[in-house]
Amino acid sequence: MIGYRSAGIIVGALEGLIPTEAEEDFLRRCSPAGLTLFRRNIPNNFLMLREQIGRVQSLSLGSVGPFLIAIDQEGGRVSRIGQPFPDFGPMLKLSDQFGGDTTYFENYGFSVGAVLKEAGINCNFAPVVDILTNEKNTAIGDRVFGRDVQSVVHGAKSFLSGMGAVGVFGCLKHFPGQGDANFDTHKGTAVIQSSAEVMGQRELQPFEQLMDQAEMIMVSHCIYPALDSLPATLSFPIVTGLLRKKYGYQGLIVSDDMNMEAIPQDRESWLEAVSQAILAGIDLILVCRGLEKCLTLVDYLEQQRKKSPALERRVEEALGRVAHLRKRLGAL
Repeated sequence: MIGYRSAGIIVGALEGLIPTEAEEDFLRRCSPAGLTLFRRNIPNNFLMLREQIGRVQSLSLGSVGPFLIAIDQEGGRVSRIGQPFPDFGPMLKLSDQFGGDTTYFENYGFSVGAVLKEAGINCNFAPVVDILTNEKNTAIGDRVFGRDVQSVVHGAKSFLSGMGAVGVFGCLKHFPGQGDANFDTHKGTAVIQSSAEVMGQRELQPFEQLMDQAEMIMVSHCIYPALDSLPATLSFPIVTGLLRKKYGYQGLIVSDDMNMEAIPQDRESWLEAVSQAILAGIDLILVCRGLEKCLTLVDYLEQQRKKSPALERRVEEALGRVAHLRKRLGAL
């Protein structure tokens, strides 16, 4: 590898329960931003999970702060840790039952956050603040808090508050709103045909109203023709023009998993897409499988930064935001 600095904006993932020798070497030498955990990384013993995360964090010594150890623990079907972890089911079902009870979702967020924190997980890629406007959208489906702005804002705000109270950072997703999608971006490109006016009154409202309470916002891979012809992750008008400039968001902007089929996966196109995402304004790149892809990406970014002053500026800006977040995690 020709350099390591660009690794600081990458969140990778392990292949199994414990890091391999190669994965430990990557964590120690390259100091990525952190890791995302999946079911393949979760033992059936929470004490063992804490020990494993502690082992990973020991490799971050001398870096800007602890690694981001993130997970998708939304409740319901997108929950990486199984029982007896506190999971009361999908948010839409709970919202239908307890939607008027702010305390319920705050308690839920608190209980989820408390167990994550105790295990050593400091970031949860939740809550989903999409609005379910397309009932055929099974990829999002019951992961949402509701079918209208008020229900989503009400439940997500309380859930965020509960997690934040115990020091677990949340993430609003999937900007600028994926509830109207007609296809799963894990499997290919999804196009959302809503007008900019409709999105401003509907999909964008939860993000606008909650962004001051969220350390991170995750951007969708969907295409929004009313806003741009590119997937949102690669779109400067959406990421920087809309989220950063129009709405003034100051936190960390995160990509969805760059291994999803909505992003070209052949080597050269994938590397170019990641570079384009960074130039668009993404601060944190998720690569949720494949150590070799992470290593290749670090080399590529180090080379490209020397050729592109614009990419160099963006990588340094992103590194600054990631470092700020990691320092805050270290102070908790």
